[in-house]
Amino acid sequence: VQNEAPIDDSSKDKETDAYVSLTYEPPKEDSAVQAEAPIEDSVLEFESQLSKFFDTLNIKYDPKDSSSIILFGGAVLTALWLTTSIVGAIDSVPLFPKLMELVGLGYALWFTSRYLLFKKNRDEFAAKIEDLKQKTLGSRDD
Repeated sequence: VQNEAPIDDSSKDKETDAYVSLTYEPPKEDSAVQAEAPIEDSVLEFESQLSKFFDTLNIKYDPKDSSSIILFGGAVLTALWLTTSIVGAIDSVPLFPKLMELVGLGYALWFTSRYLLFKKNRDEFAAKIEDLKQKTLGSRDD
């Protein structure tokens, strides 16, 4: 559709031959919007990717039991927020962060001299770690 209308000039003394041409073209569909998958397809794709991820980790995932996963994730986020708040409160107390740095440095020096400096102590430490692994994961004979 093409509409042509003369320009309305308030000054009648001048003659004008100017015309304005207006053309209406409907908007073309954007290829990016057209190629967008429906929401249901993206949800199904996400669930299949999640299932493949859990299969590689050897974890059984039941979509019906997702409330416990959401609850666990919420608990982790709450614990992270609480930990951040506690660290922020401790950091705001004067001299306390420096005291904690000294305690950490002292413990690192003690641990190094006790377990890492001499071969006999390193062997003892390796035996303790191996014992802890067997208690936690079970022996290889099981």
